[in-house]
Amino acid sequence: LEATFTVNTAPLNAQTATVTAQLYIAKCGSNIFSPIQRSLIIFPTATSATMPGTILTGCSKKINYPVCKGDRILLVYSAAITGAGPGDFNVIIGTASAGLSLALKK
Repeated sequence: LEATFTVNTAPLNAQTATVTAQLYIAKCGSNIFSPIQRSLIIFPTATSATMPGTILTGCSKKINYPVCKGDRILLVYSAAITGAGPGDFNVIIGTASAGLSLALKK
């Protein structure tokens, strides 16, 4: 799993943002998604000094998880903002992209 997050608008003032990406799977016939072990990516921290257009990258290479016909895979991005005061606008805006390689076992 290789993922990127391109920063469009950085956190304000003295805030920092930690963006993560995590794979989830729902087994065939289920609507309940569970995190896939070893698929969490924590991107480098973005601050108010992070310039728009900055590309944060990360990868997780040792995911070994069986996927069966009918299983659904979901990639979720999230951000945690720290350093915000009361009433501060807590946001980071960007574009997410990722690629996942699957190998069939014989």
